[in-house]
Amino acid sequence: MNRLKSVHHCYVLDIHAIVELSKLFPGAFKRSLQALVRANQMENDQQSCEE
Repeated sequence: MNRLKSVHHCYVLDIHAIVELSKLFPGAFKRSLQALVRANQMENDQQSCEE
């Protein structure tokens, strides 16, 4: 995950990957993804993406 973070400073997860994974794994997996996205958004609020 750290390697991904270094590449995508503001967007840790690829939106297209999230969509595809949500199709493959609906339900609990989607809920866990949403929680992960929320955590990333909170992290992004603390770290400005303007750098």
